Amino acid sequence: MDVLYLILKYTISIFAIVDPFGAIPLIISVLKNFSDKEREFIIKKASIYGCFILIFFLFLGNFFVGILGVSIADFQIAGGIILLLISINIIFGQPLKEKISPEEIPLIKKLENIALIPVATPILAGPGAMVTAMTVASSQESLLNLLIVAISIVITFLISYFILKASKYIQKLLGEIFLDIVSRMMGIVIMALAVQFIVKGIKQNFFPILH
Repeated sequence: MDVLYLILKYTISIFAIVDPFGAIPLIISVLKNFSDKEREFIIKKASIYGCFILIFFLFLGNFFVGILGVSIADFQIAGGIILLLISINIIFGQPLKEKISPEEIPLIKKLENIALIPVATPILAGPGAMVTAMTVASSQESLLNLLIVAISIVITFLISYFILKASKYIQKLLGEIFLDIVSRMMGIVIMALAVQFIVKGIKQNFFPILH
């Protein structure tokens, strides 16, 4: 009973941080030019990658950060820059999907790359989720508790996958013209989130007293 309670507790907490419902407008904006099959592939892979990213930071995050001499603030700045570039493309109508020739990288590799960045991270497994995983890990007293948290992460991304998979129906419901308008507006929102990430990272790195 205690194990089930802990799994439920951590699943709710991690789910709130990952926030797949809040990610739906971003996912629609980023993937609006992909086919249903490509979108489903990206969402599936992004859910898997996001899950592994958080599990990695759960077990090795503090060690990894210490070894490299980087901080979560550095991840925030990096994630902010990535989102900033994405937002510029969305606002000015430059889709992520590009025409590629047979001589260029295979489409499957391109889809894998987009699934990893920006969908898996920083949209789903962003700096906040990484910090949460590391903080939870530092507060656990046994390997069993860490495994419980890992199970909660898997459950969270399994649920997130089905939620994000339904985003294609939202896209069809809205229609192409309305979706394009919403997409441009979401580009501004993404840009605001990017600036927030960057400002927070700069405050933590260079002006900790302000943070």
